[in-house]
Amino acid sequence: MCEMIDPGTQFEDADFYAVEMERIMRMRAAEMNKPVEEVYCGIVADNVLYNRVCFEKLQVFFPLLFYIGCVAHCCDLLIKDLIKIKEIEDIVDEARKLSKFVKAHKYVCALFKSRIKGKSAMLTLFPTTRFAYAASMLERLIRNRAHLEKMVYIRVCT
Repeated sequence: MCEMIDPGTQFEDADFYAVEMERIMRMRAAEMNKPVEEVYCGIVADNVLYNRVCFEKLQVFFPLLFYIGCVAHCCDLLIKDLIKIKEIEDIVDEARKLSKFVKAHKYVCALFKSRIKGKSAMLTLFPTTRFAYAASMLERLIRNRAHLEKMVYIRVCT
């Protein structure tokens, strides 16, 4: 079940969400004539501080439920931490430079597009705020590696 909570004019903090979530969970469980723990197995929310504090408050009432932060957000934070490792950071920087070069130079870009002819995806640049941007960018480079290598050896001028 998913419930939307409209705070109206109330301040949104851990206390507000804990009270509202407890109310909704108890109400839905009562509608089914079951205890909350038989209706819900857990609560998922993003990882902001007030949600983590809300989890702590709800655990007092519902100790058998799972309380987890958003897994996608956790994975994104993990990837951002991994990219800070010097060797990985260097690879991602070089990949970004190569992708930028191909996309920014119209003749190089046109040559690249003529090589892939719809058989492969265009190189991409993702903002650092996008989930797993580095993996997506590197995947496109790897998929297009043969096309990029052939471009280096093409003799354009005689």
